[in-house]
Amino acid sequence: MDKFYKKIIEAKQKEAREIRRGFSEQILKAAAYSVGGEVRSLEVDIREARAFPVFVEIKSILFLRGKSKPEFLKIEGFNPVRAVKELERAGLGGGVVVSTDRDFLGGDPGWINLVKNNSALAVMQRDFFVDPVQFYQGKAIGADAFLISAAFAEERVLPGLISAGGEMGLEVYLEIEESRLPAAVNPEDLSGVVMNFFPPDSGELQVNDFAGAVRALPGNLLKIARMNPRTPGDLTFLKELGMQALILADEFWQSADFLSRFQRINSWCNEVFPKGRN
Repeated sequence: MDKFYKKIIEAKQKEAREIRRGFSEQILKAAAYSVGGEVRSLEVDIREARAFPVFVEIKSILFLRGKSKPEFLKIEGFNPVRAVKELERAGLGGGVVVSTDRDFLGGDPGWINLVKNNSALAVMQRDFFVDPVQFYQGKAIGADAFLISAAFAEERVLPGLISAGGEMGLEVYLEIEESRLPAAVNPEDLSGVVMNFFPPDSGELQVNDFAGAVRALPGNLLKIARMNPRTPGDLTFLKELGMQALILADEFWQSADFLSRFQRINSWCNEVFPKGRN
């Protein structure tokens, strides 16, 4: 694990200690159960969708995969509610991934209720989850589901984190590395997995390079891709792999006119995954 990852984990562990300060775990759980409001199901929305569901991630610090090393880009003046409303009017019907980490993702816990109060979309919370208490807080602030990154938690602690998310009665998704489910994780405890696909600078992604890994995943899990599609061929690639939804990667927000970019991607989805497929 590199120094940057360690810095994030240390910061999140400090946050968790602050949440716990002065309260027992049972009190925190009870408080979480008592608040939160309406729960929307991403799983139902995805499985019942009549077209390929597209999700956007709301954040103001972009993680961009550069040629030599990752780059980080700050979006100045980012307005989460305006962005979601504009995208919803443009046809967004999948859901929203809301980043709640302030320092490294440029998100905010308050964005969850802002988005839910101003749209009909389900909201998946993304953060660097390292402690069960973060899920109690997530339930309290209105999350419908959690997205855990396997890259930011030791494999031995993942089962406890996933269990804590499920204990709140919410769906849990795991972003996996190297296209594999960690051995310590019970797939029955998950609603789905998120897999990252980064199209090469030239050429196309090859289905055969990933087909074995995707087939090895348990059939009950929803399979969600994270990608910034460049052509309809990238959507065909996802269809052939059996992906069931798409989260637009950070590069999506680099577009000067992200609405036009979204409409173009959405039209490709409707071409490759025609409406009425279910």
